[in-house]
Amino acid sequence: MLSLIRFLLKHAFIVYFLVLESIAFILLFQSNPYQRASFLNSSDYLFAGTYQAFDRMNDYLELKRVNQDLSWENSELKKSAIRYFRKSFDQTVIYRDTAFRQEYTFYPVKIIRNTTHLRNNYMTLNKGEMNGVRQGMGVISSKGVLGIVIETSKQFSVAMSVLNKDSRISARVKKNGYFGSVIWTGGDYRIGRLNEIPNHVSLVEGDTIVTSGFSGIFPENVPIGTVKTVTRKKGSGFLEIEIVFTQDFKTLSYGHIVKYLHEIERKEIESKIPKND
Repeated sequence: MLSLIRFLLKHAFIVYFLVLESIAFILLFQSNPYQRASFLNSSDYLFAGTYQAFDRMNDYLELKRVNQDLSWENSELKKSAIRYFRKSFDQTVIYRDTAFRQEYTFYPVKIIRNTTHLRNNYMTLNKGEMNGVRQGMGVISSKGVLGIVIETSKQFSVAMSVLNKDSRISARVKKNGYFGSVIWTGGDYRIGRLNEIPNHVSLVEGDTIVTSGFSGIFPENVPIGTVKTVTRKKGSGFLEIEIVFTQDFKTLSYGHIVKYLHEIERKEIESKIPKND
């Protein structure tokens, strides 16, 4: 209390000035509606600007949670998409009827480590065996194919990126159905190559390349890239095709692990195919 009194006595002139200034403003605003309205509008503008700044900051801090929620929601939507169901019978039935058997399901995943500058690039994912992840599962994003899981632990998994010399993605040209394989030859992380397309096939810049669905690792029609250049070489039966990947591998944050629900049954039947000598 004594400290407060000393402070007031020491700064009596300033305190007296502020009190008189406050009384003057009160009398001014009470007697003049125009000044009162102008002050209120100005204060509203000031507070609105302050609230807006705090709101922007809060939105920024919430981005991580929002991205996680969106990733989970995208996985749920993919699970119910009609293109990931296979019709079991010939008669026409309504969507989600028992005549449709789901072929793929998806797990949202965060990519916690990713490389693009090496010859063999890999991604570390924040889900593993405890979440049902196992070797051979595909990894995709909302923009395209990312890679294939090659190692798992209880809580994590590692995927071989499309940007890897050992990567081979079964692909096809969307407009005409011709199929081949997409590889990465190194160098530019944005550019891949589509192989095994016959020389007579008509392709132009911008044509879309998607997954074929043949391997069962990825559903069909997942984007891979678009045609950049097409070269016809004499003496070769196949085109040389450069593609631009639809996914920018330097901006990866979230994705989806793909689970093929009929993998065991398919492997069992395919194991009975006679071997070619």
